[in-house]
Amino acid sequence: GEGAFGTAYLAEQLGTDRQAVVKIAHAHLMQGPVKREIQARYEAEVRAASRVQHPALCTFYTAGTTSDGLPAMATEFIRGETLGAFLLSGPPRDVVQQLFRQLGEGVVALHANGIVHRDLSPENVMVDRSGDALRVKIIDFGIAKLTTQPSSGQHPLGTPRYMAPEQ
Repeated sequence: GEGAFGTAYLAEQLGTDRQAVVKIAHAHLMQGPVKREIQARYEAEVRAASRVQHPALCTFYTAGTTSDGLPAMATEFIRGETLGAFLLSGPPRDVVQQLFRQLGEGVVALHANGIVHRDLSPENVMVDRSGDALRVKIIDFGIAKLTTQPSSGQHPLGTPRYMAPEQ
């Protein structure tokens, strides 16, 4: 997949059977005037993603740089689809309620650990179909904010349709 700041690849961890998503910053952004901002965003994403573990949150594995010096991180690969795609399939009301309860528990865990996701949209929530029961997993902490850190800018961040009203 491709986003504004980087590309995500499906990878297999060497020596294991574990798949992961490896997100690498776009090279062209790391050479221009926004290099420091992109580096800071990756560092903030690593801090946010690694701060808390919860069944409703994507598991963070590791971070570092590529041989080209590009920021990179690896997270859990989630078998399934986005919440947006799942909802379009018309699931039963009780299933939707169960998934949104899990989503709420994930948000509570984030907030209890001083993290505001800032881009909680149906495209940043995966419905995991790998186990016996459906589970939601919140992904993409790219613009998350740690409440202990000062804001990095004055403009709102996130998916406009899903932004908090105060933004």
